[in-house]
Amino acid sequence: MSGPDVKKVLRTVQVQFPAMVEAKFALHDAFFRSTGLLYKSDYGGLRHFNLDGKLLLDVGANRGQSITAFKNAVKDPQIVAFEPNPKLAAALARRHAGDANVSIIDNALCETEQDIILHMPYYNGFMLDGLASLKLEEARDWSSTERFYFFSPDKVAIETYRVHGRTLDSFGLKPALIKLHIQRSEIEALKGATDTLRTSRPVIMSAWPWPALVDYLAANSYAYYGYVGGRFVPNHRSYMNWFLLPEHREQVAHLLSH
Repeated sequence: MSGPDVKKVLRTVQVQFPAMVEAKFALHDAFFRSTGLLYKSDYGGLRHFNLDGKLLLDVGANRGQSITAFKNAVKDPQIVAFEPNPKLAAALARRHAGDANVSIIDNALCETEQDIILHMPYYNGFMLDGLASLKLEEARDWSSTERFYFFSPDKVAIETYRVHGRTLDSFGLKPALIKLHIQRSEIEALKGATDTLRTSRPVIMSAWPWPALVDYLAANSYAYYGYVGGRFVPNHRSYMNWFLLPEHREQVAHLLSH
């Protein structure tokens, strides 16, 4: 007989004791800042590109995990982080208030400038910020008995926040890399970044890409890789995948699997 699902046990504890989660994230951030380690191996790919001192965009910054990974993997990066959740954006702004190399912007990125609704799921009063989405169905349809023990649909709630959405092009930024993790709103964000992609030709990282996103980026000359064991493996889906233009592939040609 198999034992309990460890991840499921941890999720269940989190939603029952929210204060423990805040403590966990604080310890998590302090640990990776102090050790210089990367919280996900996928970010190791950052070290193989010419990114030192360049502008990196963190689209969907959440609690700042990628900001810390950028700083640990790249020398003196300039970081602009987008986080439309007002609570998380305010917390990030406080944490990085003394860092001139990090800017926090509380806009959502979308295809056209507009006011939009951010849907925030809660369970048992606990904010599931990693599941927030501009798409109601993405925030709503996560609920499942597979996520928590003793799951009760009566404890599920969705809060909404009105946030301002802008196109990435409207900021006039010249990023060397864009990281995307915005719950299936990535294509809309990229449609508002056509000039940025054309002129800056950034490396793109995206969390859990799906076929429509892969196809959209392929139409813009990006090839799809996972970073596994120190190599870039084509068509390998992982937590954070890499999309590379021909010039990026030249930089890591010795690390490409065929």
